[in-house]
Amino acid sequence: MQRAGVSEAVGAIRILSIAALCISIYYTSYLRNAASRNEASHRSQITGKFLSLGDLVGRLENGGQILITIPLSPEPVSGFLYSPPRPLAGRVEVENSGQGRLCYTSGYLYHSNFSVLFEGGGVILIQEGTPLMLSPPDLLRVTENEVHTVEYRISGSDRLSGTGNLTLRVRCSREETYLWENVYYTLALDNRTLPVWRSYFQQENRRLSGLPLSVEPLENGISIRGDNLLWHRTVVELRIELAG
Repeated sequence: MQRAGVSEAVGAIRILSIAALCISIYYTSYLRNAASRNEASHRSQITGKFLSLGDLVGRLENGGQILITIPLSPEPVSGFLYSPPRPLAGRVEVENSGQGRLCYTSGYLYHSNFSVLFEGGGVILIQEGTPLMLSPPDLLRVTENEVHTVEYRISGSDRLSGTGNLTLRVRCSREETYLWENVYYTLALDNRTLPVWRSYFQQENRRLSGLPLSVEPLENGISIRGDNLLWHRTVVELRIELAG
């Protein structure tokens, strides 16, 4: 009888151990899936912030400014006894080369990392080396004898660091000129985004067919040329800094 009781106790312990192991595996998997969902939600947040930035900047007047808050990393997931590793905080940088650009790069653990750039008035997503134009800009408007171009120039601190949410101030300087002359406008671009810009301007070239204006590719950018036209030129300079 005593041996039977011991055997039953050992069996019960084994069953409880197996049950605890199964629960632990399920719980760990549940927490990791929650962390993965948070990364997916965070990516949507970031792209939404950049799309909103592009929309707001297009409406800024000379001397105007806006604030934009960027969550650097997804919400962490915490559990009892176990918490999945936290993703690295994303990087926010102002790249001052060429026309300049604002760039966010993620530090995910469960999803492919990506970068989102605001460059030339457009919002571009780069994932696994492939750029995708999320929001094309309105850089070029043409009537029969008038061309309106918009140039975005972005500058600021090289790296804007912080933890949690990062609030940026974007200051706008806008200059408008009207000239009757030959149009020559260049857009200096990042090598990562050049393919998607060329595709965008190929579509613009088809739209301009029959008008006295052409778009031509350069080694690291795009040029727009036209002869003897009324040129309405808008230069938008954006200064990006940490909000104090």
